[in-house]
Amino acid sequence: MRALDYNTVWISSGKIHFIDVDNYYKILDPESFEIKTVSKLSNVIKGYGSKYTFGNLGLTSLENEDEYIITSFESTAFYDDLTYYILKSKTTFDDLSIITKAKKMKPWTWIELKERKSYTDYYETARLDRIFSADWKREVIYYLPDIEKPEIKSVNFNGTEKENFIIDVNYKKFDVDREKLKLFHEYVLGETDSRIRENFNQILYIPPHAPALMGLKVIHNYLIIITGNRNWDKGENQSHVYRLPSLEYEGNFFIPFSNRLRIQWIDGYYITKNLINKKDEPRFSVVIYRIEEN
Repeated sequence: MRALDYNTVWISSGKIHFIDVDNYYKILDPESFEIKTVSKLSNVIKGYGSKYTFGNLGLTSLENEDEYIITSFESTAFYDDLTYYILKSKTTFDDLSIITKAKKMKPWTWIELKERKSYTDYYETARLDRIFSADWKREVIYYLPDIEKPEIKSVNFNGTEKENFIIDVNYKKFDVDREKLKLFHEYVLGETDSRIRENFNQILYIPPHAPALMGLKVIHNYLIIITGNRNWDKGENQSHVYRLPSLEYEGNFFIPFSNRLRIQWIDGYYITKNLINKKDEPRFSVVIYRIEEN
């Protein structure tokens, strides 16, 4: 079990699904501890060839219901055009079908290597994340095209009906904590190869405000939109709740949110992974929460 990574595990029908370090997709029965190997992941996708690859599980959402999953894949040239594809398939990756094509906005901090600069952008990974959630009951997917904009897109499972709607937030008033970003920068420097540090000017970028949206999740009959309005001391982000399918506004609350800017959802639970300063050394703290409907 030591081979399991934070981003490569999910639970379905009482079984633990995971991708091991050799890219084998396996299922663990938590009662018998029997491990079944389902398949080996590769850069060859049936019907699409080798120029496409499944999204890095640390950068893409993965939704699961019974024997089906919704996740994403992209071309091997993803970092050139940032186009990706939201797909639905069986958990064995059979019967794969593309639901919609989407595109991420290129982070401005991507500077050409010839400029010999390397930026630490706290939000860069979140800008590249493929963030979406499935309403299995109504067969609709909601996704974020750009975290800098308070905009949500939706598409039904067959990809025919598409809608956009705007979240009513004034994201230009969302604060950032300079000291927290400096801690993150120090952690990045510590993880950076010494040859890169010697040859590139390491610059910390502190944005004027936090992004508009940081995440979303369909839970029961509600769509939860996590905004960038963060209480840095408590580690919580303000979240707005909309009733489905009408998208009628229900109110808001603050949800514990990772300072690593990613929540892993497993059934009714969610997991935050926070970078903390313990004994003057950056460490990770993982906490499990649960959302319950009153």
